[in-house]
Amino acid sequence: MSNKPESTAAGTSASRATIRIGDPAEWEDLARRNAKFVGRMPSLVSATKIAFERSAPTDQPLDKLIFCSGRLRTEDFFEILLLCANGYGFGGIKLLRGMYEKLVTAAYLRTHPEETDTFLNFFGVAGYRLLKVLVDNFGSEGEWAEEWKAAQTQFEKLKGDYQVPHCEHCPKTRANYTWSKMDPVAMANKSGIDALARLAFDSYAIPTQYGHSTVMAILPRRSVTEDGTVFEGGAQREWADRALFRAHYMLLYNAGVASRSLWSSWFERIRRGCQFRLRLYLGAIREPAERGIKSSVRCHQVQTVVGEDRSLFPASMHRLRLP
Repeated sequence: MSNKPESTAAGTSASRATIRIGDPAEWEDLARRNAKFVGRMPSLVSATKIAFERSAPTDQPLDKLIFCSGRLRTEDFFEILLLCANGYGFGGIKLLRGMYEKLVTAAYLRTHPEETDTFLNFFGVAGYRLLKVLVDNFGSEGEWAEEWKAAQTQFEKLKGDYQVPHCEHCPKTRANYTWSKMDPVAMANKSGIDALARLAFDSYAIPTQYGHSTVMAILPRRSVTEDGTVFEGGAQREWADRALFRAHYMLLYNAGVASRSLWSSWFERIRRGCQFRLRLYLGAIREPAERGIKSSVRCHQVQTVVGEDRSLFPASMHRLRLP
């Protein structure tokens, strides 16, 4: 924050505190380190807009879910990009987990559509638990009293569908903490996309450590000098590049999950346009000189071109490293 004298309408000078969010020097450094990726960004942005910035003419709950979830995952990517472009590498790493969980859930439900209602109905269980935190701390007689009663009724109707053993040593059960009895890694292994399981370490396990209160979250940020322990608060560029690489990898699969779920002729046109832009982005095809050329381009499944994305980033970005 800095104080700058600014001219007022009357021509006098007034001091006003100003603040600029973001670091242009970090933007430029990220672009230098990942020049190929940045140079092709317009096609990537175009692909995401084609896929998700529109209405979805479907009345199927699963299609609606995957479409809206895909839009959320796209926002996750650009939030990670925003943090990484400003040097907040560990911030980007922490956001990978949420993006990974959304992608795995969508991919799993795409291949197990019979579990869609189980996922959707868990909203009632989650809503009850959310209000319970409020009630436990402030009582049940506040302005949320009626909502709390409705949530209790809903929870009693639904909890039987989400029972898991209370512990290994007794027959008691309790409502599960999430909608599925499988964790995200187990779900990834049954999603029909082998790469999601391979992404679990970098995009789920490590981000979990850095997003929670753990020793691992502290270790890479501190150093020991003659004067004592020092917290390293500068830009985390290496981690920024690694987070961006993984988020980018998941973004490409994001389009694949959506396009393989929504099979109407309308979505088929969207799939073709989206995959064309993705292949253009990855360098598999060239920008057509004429609009008519676009229709003649053979659009392969997104999964066939995801492997090519490694060329867009330095080789050192292909594996996260424990501290």
